[in-house]
Amino acid sequence: LANLGVRVSNLEKKVGNLSWSGDARMRYQDKVTAKSGAKSTDWNGRMRLNVKADVNEATYVKGRFVNNMKFKDAKSSETYMDQLYVHHQFGDKVGVELGRYYMAMGNNDEIYGDSFDGIRALYNDGAFNAEVGFGRLQAEQGNYTYIVDGTEDTFYAKAGFNEAKYGLTANYMKIGSLNKDLKNYQGGHTEDGLQFWGLDANATVTSDVKVYGSYFQETKQKGDPTYWYAGLQYGQANRKHPGSFNVAVQYNDIENGSVLGATGLWANGSWVAGVENQDDITYWSVLGDVILQKNVTLHGEYSFNVDGDKADYRDGYSFSLNYKF
Repeated sequence: LANLGVRVSNLEKKVGNLSWSGDARMRYQDKVTAKSGAKSTDWNGRMRLNVKADVNEATYVKGRFVNNMKFKDAKSSETYMDQLYVHHQFGDKVGVELGRYYMAMGNNDEIYGDSFDGIRALYNDGAFNAEVGFGRLQAEQGNYTYIVDGTEDTFYAKAGFNEAKYGLTANYMKIGSLNKDLKNYQGGHTEDGLQFWGLDANATVTSDVKVYGSYFQETKQKGDPTYWYAGLQYGQANRKHPGSFNVAVQYNDIENGSVLGATGLWANGSWVAGVENQDDITYWSVLGDVILQKNVTLHGEYSFNVDGDKADYRDGYSFSLNYKF
């Protein structure tokens, strides 16, 4: 056993203190049934590589490389690093991170969901967790320059309980000011800054049935626009268990100006309720995941019956193959 311990230690020294992980995605999106008869499609791919370097027992440095490629419209792409931060752990429950990290709010990252330059404190005590951060949104990298210019001080906080059968999280974010070129943001905003608050909730009814929802409100704009959704899910897709699956039905109500930087199927909000369109919309969504092989997931989404006075598209769907490694 002593000789084996020496051999393992030597092997660890040779391997080094770097670890790698990541994911990849191939996705097809289609926006159909427009008032004008127009149709828009997108076929894209993405790969993200995470690298973690242990500095000592309490500190590590972590970064992520990203490459996004549009197979239909662009012949080239570029690779960039969207995360680079240092993490220091104080005991078992408290951690502090400094640098460029990922920040989002909502069950499906409805509020922002992108790189954030700043500092945050993390607290984790089993079921209870909390996070407080201060810094700036990465407007240029996340293509949010139509809202902010990347120099706005931003404060956020979130805290919640997440048990095996239920979860509830409270969220808050305040952005100091808007892009100086925007005098009437989203057709009615005259004050500086944005301020979001919201709640996320989920509950497991049976081993295969789950209900979930989110509610957010932006309180610095005219009318205090809100965004909420509620869904019912059946099944449990586990990427380690081929053949497992889940399907969900969801209702969405999005008032113009209530969503900041939504991605994925939530881009439906960008399609018809973005800054350019200035519209309030409601629609239904059907979502599903099937584990084809270990760490290989087929994901599908369909949004239909989009109701909005200025909605260009009435339906939209997306299919993607997702890989974890």
